[in-house]
Amino acid sequence: MRSTILTLLAAFAFSFQACAAPRAEHVFIISIDGGKPAVIAESEAPTLKKIAAEGAVTWEASTIFPSITLPSHTSMLTGVGPDKHQILWNSFTPIKGLVKVPTVFSLLKAADPKAVAGMFVGKVKFRHLWLKDSVDVFDFGGPQSDAPVAGTPEIEKDKKPSQLVAKQAAAWIKETKPRLTFIHFPDVDTAGHKDGW
Repeated sequence: MRSTILTLLAAFAFSFQACAAPRAEHVFIISIDGGKPAVIAESEAPTLKKIAAEGAVTWEASTIFPSITLPSHTSMLTGVGPDKHQILWNSFTPIKGLVKVPTVFSLLKAADPKAVAGMFVGKVKFRHLWLKDSVDVFDFGGPQSDAPVAGTPEIEKDKKPSQLVAKQAAAWIKETKPRLTFIHFPDVDTAGHKDGW
């Protein structure tokens, strides 16, 4: 699978007492799975461009090799490579369990247990990153469960379009004003597999 991941960090900064940098009130990590940063940067996407202009962004980000969705996003959300996080598969496989290293969500909750965080994703395989008590909402548009990893691998076939991911994330963000939100848009990757990049 060929997947280039664009990560927009809209003011990605956890403030620790020793840091002099201002604390970001709301942090959004936006991934356009399978998207080529140069193409996205030149596209007509006014909302995305506004977010980029008002926050922090990089069009130079690169991912792991080979660039596979679950291992790549695990590296993005843990800050370590596959050799350390050991998420080497690319499907929802409950028997393999959860990521064994901290994620940005678990680190945030450790630093501020009252911080509100959420994940809105188009692929259920991201449940492997949902550590206990690390996010307040995990939304992939499929059956929900209180268990961090539940369901069957067949749910993976039920991917939800990016427009629905955005709509649900936007409603939740507006209502809860979270500290950290990860939003994963799957459509470019899905189209790339179907029609070629």
